[in-house]
Amino acid sequence: MSKVVDPRKAAVDALLKGLPGIASKKLGGLDAWLVGDRMFACLSPDGIGLRVPSAMATELQFSRDNVSSFQPSGLPPNREWIQLKR
Repeated sequence: MSKVVDPRKAAVDALLKGLPGIASKKLGGLDAWLVGDRMFACLSPDGIGLRVPSAMATELQFSRDNVSSFQPSGLPPNREWIQLKR
């Protein structure tokens, strides 16, 4: 039986393919992308979470309708994480 791949994961993998030092793995049941041991993106059921500078996160949350704080699995929000909603 073949494993079903989330098309969003396949799209992010294709976008990041060939960039040095990037790895993908499951963290807390979510598909995540890391540089070294530091996560910079992950997929949630509602969209994709991205780590950005805190000033950028604040600006994006107030200027875009499709951006919110990223709270995977109900965790408290972090100033450096945003979610791009699908």
